[in-house]
Amino acid sequence: MLHLQIAGDMLCADQNFDIAQVIRFFRSKPGELAIYYELESGEKSYTRGIVEVCPNTHRVMRFFEKPQEGVTASRLASVVFYCLRKESLLNISEFLIQHPDVNDRTFGMFWEWLINEEKVPVYGMKLPTGFQLIGQVGLSDYTKWLAHYSSKQQLSPSKPITCRSFARVGLMGNPSDGFNGKTIAMSIANFWAEVTLMESQTLVLLPHPLNDPTEFGSLQDLFRISRKEGYLGGLRLLQATCKKFYQFCSEQGIALSKQNFTLKYDTNIPRAIVSATLKCLMKFYNITDNDLPKPIRANFILNVETDELFITAGLQDRVVQVYEGLVYMDFNKQLMDERGYGTVFEPKYDSGFVYVFERSLFGLNWDVEMKRAFQEAGCVFCFIVPYDPSVQGQN
Repeated sequence: MLHLQIAGDMLCADQNFDIAQVIRFFRSKPGELAIYYELESGEKSYTRGIVEVCPNTHRVMRFFEKPQEGVTASRLASVVFYCLRKESLLNISEFLIQHPDVNDRTFGMFWEWLINEEKVPVYGMKLPTGFQLIGQVGLSDYTKWLAHYSSKQQLSPSKPITCRSFARVGLMGNPSDGFNGKTIAMSIANFWAEVTLMESQTLVLLPHPLNDPTEFGSLQDLFRISRKEGYLGGLRLLQATCKKFYQFCSEQGIALSKQNFTLKYDTNIPRAIVSATLKCLMKFYNITDNDLPKPIRANFILNVETDELFITAGLQDRVVQVYEGLVYMDFNKQLMDERGYGTVFEPKYDSGFVYVFERSLFGLNWDVEMKRAFQEAGCVFCFIVPYDPSVQGQN
C-alpha cells in the first residue's frame, strides 16, 4: 500500500507535475521515496532539508534538516513530498519514543533520523522545477502566486526552442574510436541538423517535406525522390529520441511535466538530428548538465541510433556533437569498460597561444632546408596543448 505525504503550504512551480510518474518510480524501488529539487542561486540551504543522493543508485545517502553552512556541499533540497510503504509507518512510533522533546518532533527530523541513523532505504526523485510558498504563508500569498501563473500563461506563451548540431571532421585517429584508440576531430558549422520545439496541446512530430514525403506529384516523382533520399527519413530519429529521453528520465528519477510539444526539423546531415532533438528536450524540460552530463549524453545519442534504430554508428561523432569545437578523445578500454566513456579534452586556449608555442618550438629563423621542406610538402601541423592555468598566454 502506498502512502503519499505532501505539505499543503507549498506550490509546485510546474503546474503540470505528473504524480503518476512519481508513483511508478516509487514502485520500482525497494524503499521509500523523497522528492527533491536543485536550489536556486538565491536560496539558502539552511532553510531547507538537504539531501545527498547517489547518482548511480539514486538512494538518499544522507539527510540534513536545515544544515548550517559548511556541513554539506549538496544543493539538493527535499520538500515535504514523500511516498512511504505501509510497513514504514511503524517507524513513526519508534521515532516519537526516542524523541520525547516536542521541539525535535518535526517531519524533517524524522527523515534525518530514518535515513542517517536507522539506515532505511530512501530513494530520491528530482523535479526539474522548484517550489514556492514553503513555510509560513497566508491566503494573500497564494492569491498573488495564482495570479502570477495565470498572467504568465496568457501574456508570455512559451517561445519556440531551436537547437543545432553540427557535422564532424576527423583529423587524426579515425576509425580507432571503435577499437579503443585515440582520435582528434572537430565540428564544422557548414553542415548541421536543426530542430525546433514548440509547446502544443498534443505531441506532434512534423514530417520534413523533402525527407519524409507522403504526397508526390506523380509516380515518377515518387521514384526519383525515393531513389535519391531513400525510404527512412528523420521522423524515426525524432520519435526514437523522445522515447529514449522519457525512458532515461524515468530510470534516473527525474520527474517530467505533462507538457506536450511539436517537433520539426531541417538538416543536411540526418544523423545529427538526434543530438539537436536532445538539446531541445533538455531545454524544454529544464534538464541540466548535472542531470545528463556530456559523457553520458554522447552515449545516449549513440544508443538511440544503435539500440533503437539499429543504425551502425561510432561514438566519435556523437562526442564531437556534444562538446563541439576541436576535441581530443581517448577511448581507453579500461575506462570504457568501467564507466562507459573515455577521456575527452577540450582545448582552452586561443590561436595566438598556439602561434607563440609554434615559434618557441621551431625558433624565429628557420633554416633554408626546413623552409624548403615545408613548401614542398605543404604540411600543416596541429599542436594540441594541455590546458595549464599557471602558464601565461592560455585562456
